[in-house]
Amino acid sequence: MKTYILFWNPAVSSYKLENFQNEIEDTGYYGDMTWSIWEHKNASAGDRFFLVRCGDGNTGICMSGYFSSDPYQDEDWSGKERDTYYVNLEPDIMINPEYLPILTTAELVSAIPEFDWTGGHSGRLIDAHLAEKLEALWENFLDEHSYIFDNHAVALEVDPSDYESKIDDKQTVELNFTDYGKVLALNTSCLIEIDGSDLEKVKKQVTKEIYKATGKKPEIIFKYSGVDEEYWPLYEKALKIVLANKKENDRFDWICWGFEEKVTYMFYKVGISSAEAKKQGFPEDVYNVLKLFERKNGEGLLQYVKRVAKYKFVRGIVRHEINEALNVIDRESVSVDDIPSLNENLAAYHYLASLDEKERLRRLKARRIQ
Repeated sequence: MKTYILFWNPAVSSYKLENFQNEIEDTGYYGDMTWSIWEHKNASAGDRFFLVRCGDGNTGICMSGYFSSDPYQDEDWSGKERDTYYVNLEPDIMINPEYLPILTTAELVSAIPEFDWTGGHSGRLIDAHLAEKLEALWENFLDEHSYIFDNHAVALEVDPSDYESKIDDKQTVELNFTDYGKVLALNTSCLIEIDGSDLEKVKKQVTKEIYKATGKKPEIIFKYSGVDEEYWPLYEKALKIVLANKKENDRFDWICWGFEEKVTYMFYKVGISSAEAKKQGFPEDVYNVLKLFERKNGEGLLQYVKRVAKYKFVRGIVRHEINEALNVIDRESVSVDDIPSLNENLAAYHYLASLDEKERLRRLKARRIQ
């Protein structure tokens, strides 16, 4: 991790003193803070920064934190049409220099005279041994002035490892199965977003794009959003089965989030039987619940709903499908042939509503007893 010194002169900067003060007052929510960086070539996400106010007024360090992005080129904030690079910032400390003590420029010059603390280009790299001295100086200042965080100053916990850089030797790609039945691959450090209906093709395309963006072949780690790491291989196997069996217009509504629930729901939507799930080696919870979904010969909808409604997860999915069946507002008309099906779904809907009301009354009674 490298350390950069950013300079801020409110008199000439597009970022005014009022901006700084407003963000402190807003309960520590900084939004998307960006800053120009002069020595950008070796900077990366996760690097440390200190912001030094310069010019008039109380000058010195009034903010510290980490870069949350790699440098990127954008329009010159000053309007002079220079080649300008920026980084996104994630502050961990902000102190209002108008009302509170800060680590002053005079103290910085006295403790670390090797570095020019008075201004100049913003975003200059400070030598590692000087950065160590600066961190110690900053920690001592914060310890001695801890009281200021009760008075319009902000301190937050920030983990620099949360921010990946495209110069890292490892790249993490997050895979999501979308409601439109495609695999979406995201990599924030290389700004890659690719989706498709073939998991292996998506992976190959992402790998190719990362190589193109980084100019090297880093280790690529594919992870599945919302799924514990221990289940990634089995979840990937489930995705491949679902993608091979889904129809063009299949849609997936994510009303359940655990691994077993996700897989069960996807299998149910594309018609994978409990026997097939068991044969493919999926957990007992998956194929047993899938078996519940299987309608018996001659079983009407209301009978089916009454049988499965005691299982909360199954009930939730069945309720959703009943609501979909009753949503006829987008249809041009309802024919006589549609009436029996609508009435059957209405009866099932009211049965589930009665269960909800009983559950509500039970919870209300339990609260009164307590």
